[in-house]
Amino acid sequence: MAAVGRLAPLPSPRLAAVAGVLAVTVTLVVAGGGGSAVAHAAPVTLVCAATTDHPATPVSGTPCWVDVSPYPFGSDGDPVDTSTARCGLQQGECYLAATSFAFRSWNRGLAATAPPAGVGKTPFGVWLWNGARWYPDPTFPGSSVCQGNTVLWAGKLDYWLVGPGPQNWPSLCRFDGVNFFWQPLALPKATIARVTPPPTPANATPNPNPGGITSGSCLSWDNCWFFGTYGTVVHWNGSALSDASPPPTKPWLGGEYNAAALRTNASGASFGFAVASTAGRGVTDPPLPAQPSGSPPPELQAYTGAGWTPTSYAPPTISRHRAAAGSPASRPDDGRLRSLRSRRGERRRRSRSRHR
Repeated sequence: MAAVGRLAPLPSPRLAAVAGVLAVTVTLVVAGGGGSAVAHAAPVTLVCAATTDHPATPVSGTPCWVDVSPYPFGSDGDPVDTSTARCGLQQGECYLAATSFAFRSWNRGLAATAPPAGVGKTPFGVWLWNGARWYPDPTFPGSSVCQGNTVLWAGKLDYWLVGPGPQNWPSLCRFDGVNFFWQPLALPKATIARVTPPPTPANATPNPNPGGITSGSCLSWDNCWFFGTYGTVVHWNGSALSDASPPPTKPWLGGEYNAAALRTNASGASFGFAVASTAGRGVTDPPLPAQPSGSPPPELQAYTGAGWTPTSYAPPTISRHRAAAGSPASRPDDGRLRSLRSRRGERRRRSRSRHR
């Protein structure tokens, strides 16, 4: 692979920002066809991705998704070249799966990648986008040191790699953009303790329950929040990680988090949301208990600057009447119900008097 230093733009189209990419298969698609993208494009004919029988050519004012070829995330650190002998025999081994994207601007992007099936590690787990092409982060220490499948920005220079890996509750990996090095950070002892079963005579030193950090978001380089299995919440203050998880006395707050986002509005106030499931670990655990009020476990936490607070949001995938069966909200209005019963009773009395 060619040495990576100060990269000069390659003779390829300038691609518009791809923030908002949700999934990647063997073919990566990025936004194209905007006015500036066409104006600065090299003399290459772009074709919109084949989402219809007759894909259109992107023109100014009508952007579309275009296929990127060759696939940029090769297992050797270069774009995939299927004409080589190695790829000709085992093409699946030539591709790294893109698992996460994060962008600060059209020319500053991050991607996390996973090795092919059967290959446990890769030295190219994090990639950078410079506005012209993707290339491996030359400082990344490799997936044996930094596990994870989700990248996220923390300010202008720092970024993180988080997520589950082969090991249970792996460290979080932070890239220090000022000192230019990766820093693996073990989760707080309090975090590990709350997900570890108590010792028993048969097992005096139990291991933590399976899980890990699944998502996160940052307001700045020194203010990041991370979320994981069993309602785990961890905060980074610029110098250390600390546990901010709910206490075990509130088991209804122990859902597995799936996503989080933090932003700052025009007036400078911070806000955010974190989404959780209703099971401690979505693939294996049973549903969480209801709240003391009888309401189902909260699935949306809101951040307003002072911390995270459960909301009463009920997802549309659950019938609210069925979820709150027997509650006043699931029954007809009491006044209408009494009136209906009164009319039915009057009709029965009249019927009996006619038959006497």
